[in-house]
Amino acid sequence: MGFTPLLPPLPRRTPALRTFPPPKVSTPTPDSVPEPSQKLAQAPGALALVQARGFDSPVSIVPLPRYEQSSSHRTAPPRAGRPLRPVDAISRQIEGRCAGVAIAYLEIMAARRSRQQLAQWVSADCFHRLLPRFPKNPRQVPAGQALSMPPALLRVRAQRVNPKLYEAVALFRCGQGIRVVTLQVRELHGTWLITSIEQPQNRPGAN
Repeated sequence: MGFTPLLPPLPRRTPALRTFPPPKVSTPTPDSVPEPSQKLAQAPGALALVQARGFDSPVSIVPLPRYEQSSSHRTAPPRAGRPLRPVDAISRQIEGRCAGVAIAYLEIMAARRSRQQLAQWVSADCFHRLLPRFPKNPRQVPAGQALSMPPALLRVRAQRVNPKLYEAVALFRCGQGIRVVTLQVRELHGTWLITSIEQPQNRPGAN
């Protein structure tokens, strides 16, 4: 004898779905949203949009520095004098030679180098003009020409006057002072020779 169910089967229960409240969306009021003109007034200059997380406002406006704007409106300082010409290959070679000759000249004037070492770099007329200036021994060194250490080259610049004439200026630090040597270089018989060496008055503090 079989058993028959005495009670009807229970209906299957379906799990209830979890419901979440709808997201709260804040709608800005007309009073809380500034006008574009107000934004520009609050943040002058260029503006960058930066994403800001964790705040009510999804976007914040950050002013950038005004350096580029201000620098573009800067007026260049007035320049006095004639602008220098671009340096060419010959000028660079002459600058190197004039720097070496100027150092030799300062050392000869301080009785620290033989005068004959200058003869091959200068013209004959220039060398004969320089001979009376050169001291024969350290006791004849002119005032302000003594050297306590070798001259240190600060700057040398050569400019072309014409295709066969260049002028150069060399600045040296000698001890606590600055000395200036001016030179003229000419092309004589296919060779560049120094035809003039002058030493303007030394700046204050020169040894």
